[in-house]
Amino acid sequence: MIQRIQTVYLLVTVILMCVICFLPLADFIDVIENTTGKLYGWGISTPEGCFIYPDMTILLGLTILLPLITVFLYRKRWLQIRMCIVEMVLLAGMQIYIIMHIVRYFNTDKYIAFESFFFSVTDIIPIAGIILMFLALRGIMKDEMLIKSLNRIR
Repeated sequence: MIQRIQTVYLLVTVILMCVICFLPLADFIDVIENTTGKLYGWGISTPEGCFIYPDMTILLGLTILLPLITVFLYRKRWLQIRMCIVEMVLLAGMQIYIIMHIVRYFNTDKYIAFESFFFSVTDIIPIAGIILMFLALRGIMKDEMLIKSLNRIR
């Protein structure tokens, strides 16, 4: 049902993943070229221009759309459960992908000073999303068990 608590969890997950689109994951300063840049969920923004990572953008889009679709499948609870599990896997992949991109900028050919690399709170948003998806999954399973118990009484 739409008015259940798991709907709130799913919508908060959508909002958190939208935040990753607009807030930087990390800021860095290239000491040699004296330039700054910001790492976003969709790519990197430097003074020379924006570079979009298509694979990360697609993954981010999926992590936004999947919980939104799951909200409207309230009559198909088993499909909701499966979609929550898939979303948790995608969010774990998103967190790994974010870590990979941050580590890549430490290991580039250019020297990027460690002191000038600033992490952001948005780096841990996928972990919060995984927790919220787990809570939504638990709520959906409780609803399914309630429906099964009511069917047994009839």
